[in-house]
Amino acid sequence: MHVKRHAVTVSTGTATGTGYTSVPVTGRILEIRYAKDATAPYADGVGVAVTAEGSGTSIWSEAAVNASCVRFPRLQVHSTAGAGLTYDGTRTVCEPLAVMDERIKIVVTTAGDKKTGTFYVTVG
Repeated sequence: MHVKRHAVTVSTGTATGTGYTSVPVTGRILEIRYAKDATAPYADGVGVAVTAEGSGTSIWSEAAVNASCVRFPRLQVHSTAGAGLTYDGTRTVCEPLAVMDERIKIVVTTAGDKKTGTFYVTVG
């Protein structure tokens, strides 16, 4: 499997900012790493919304991020009848979500004025 990491730096003007991968990506979203900036970090409690630009598919949405972190976004898989699959009736079966030829859009809110953070999107 070919794996590629895309760095997206998102700077804010007045508490919000938007950034995109420099190119469209195709593959499974394996992980997203947020690295809190050392000199002008977002305020604690920053909101993060990561989506596929064209389809609007939600990849990661979290309301109160305080520190550098790693997220492994997953979606529940379904049977051919459309029912959500579980391992034993309680534990959800999940897989990485796939995107095809879309830029990844990252929006931060309540981050503070003139702040910066970097997100690393790993696609494979």
